[in-house]
Amino acid sequence: MLLPPDSSYRKAIGNCSIDREFFALLDERGRLTMDDWIKFCYCPIDGGICNRSGGTFKNDYCVWSFSQGCPEFSGHQFYSAYCLIKNKTKSPTNMAPETCPKEAPPFKSASLIMLFRHGERSPTETYPNDPYKEYKWSGGWGHLTNRGKLQMYDLGLRLKEEYKDYLPGFYWYEDVNITSSYADRCLMSAELVCAALFPPKGYQVWNPELLWQPVPVKYLPRSQDTSIAMKVKCDKYDKMFNDVMNSSKVQNILSENKELIKYLSENTGTEMDTIGKIELLFNTLEIEMLNNLTLPHWVNDTIMQTMKRLGAQNLALYSETPFMKRIKGGVLLGNIIASMESALQGKNVPSLFLYSGHDLTIVHVLRSLNLVDTIKPNFGATLIFELHSHGEVKIAYRNSWDEVAEEKLIDSCKSPCQLSGWKTYLDPVLPTNWQEECKM
Repeated sequence: MLLPPDSSYRKAIGNCSIDREFFALLDERGRLTMDDWIKFCYCPIDGGICNRSGGTFKNDYCVWSFSQGCPEFSGHQFYSAYCLIKNKTKSPTNMAPETCPKEAPPFKSASLIMLFRHGERSPTETYPNDPYKEYKWSGGWGHLTNRGKLQMYDLGLRLKEEYKDYLPGFYWYEDVNITSSYADRCLMSAELVCAALFPPKGYQVWNPELLWQPVPVKYLPRSQDTSIAMKVKCDKYDKMFNDVMNSSKVQNILSENKELIKYLSENTGTEMDTIGKIELLFNTLEIEMLNNLTLPHWVNDTIMQTMKRLGAQNLALYSETPFMKRIKGGVLLGNIIASMESALQGKNVPSLFLYSGHDLTIVHVLRSLNLVDTIKPNFGATLIFELHSHGEVKIAYRNSWDEVAEEKLIDSCKSPCQLSGWKTYLDPVLPTNWQEECKM
């Protein structure tokens, strides 16, 4: 966790803390009762502006009142900070305007963006000699396994703990934006992470026996998604990808592994003539192994490690050239930079963005950032972007849901890396008009 304590989601003026639960309750009812006021804060006996002297707070909530006694804040999201009760009065609205703060307090001083791969899934492919090709996978082919569901829920708990000083403790629709790939396993993974991050609190509890609440997850159809699934047709990219797959580099990889290819072809019952096919075979065997299915006798640790290495090389080929990085990873990076710029400018944008994608999504972005050459992200792998209040950008990465995130140094951006400098560095991989650039 890289964000410092002073970037807490709950900001303060003096000893006055903001908490989302208050705003949610106020927005739901339009007013608060005396009991509500007492619940959130026990004010000093002598009143005053959120001053702990002269009394004892019941908790750390010193509520921000939408008080008409502070006309300077008219139309602003937040109004003046007052303790709740003064001499047993039922409302702080009669407080004198001259006691109001003269500047509206900033609510967000940083932005947090997370891109994660879905949890463990069942296979999407099989092969002719697969002893488990008729296996009945729970949930069907290509969907999250029960262990995958637990992985993503646990990832959410880990993120909640690591960023507890920044993440909202109370879900609010304006604070969080969740976007997913079209794939069910990604949509479900996003929902599981959110279930851990945002259990219902207070009025949000709709079933005391089920501390869960639905959180909206947005997605685009596969044919329209240029940022996560990245399956929109791009003629120029498709031609370049075909050239890469027929390049001397790929032919050399196949030549260097011709004995393995022959061995795999004989034992699987299908021609393993591309490294893409080898990667798909590795994925299937790995998932079967993770689910305690005995692998065929011809599979051993050495073969699995070799196939994993070739699988990582295959994923890298999808962003082999600067243009390919621009068309694939560049779109999401452009969105991330735009949201960071809006946050620094004080615009009303979410403070937390979550993206649920695939291993290839993460590879595209990591390679566009020039942070890796080849990598095979595990289930729940997470790439984290932090924007600090002074404009510094930091990046951290965990290659699995249960690993500790490690900070990644940003190449060619002097530490502390400012957003403006980072954007300049990434300019070659940021598309300006995706559709036009894809034309032949």
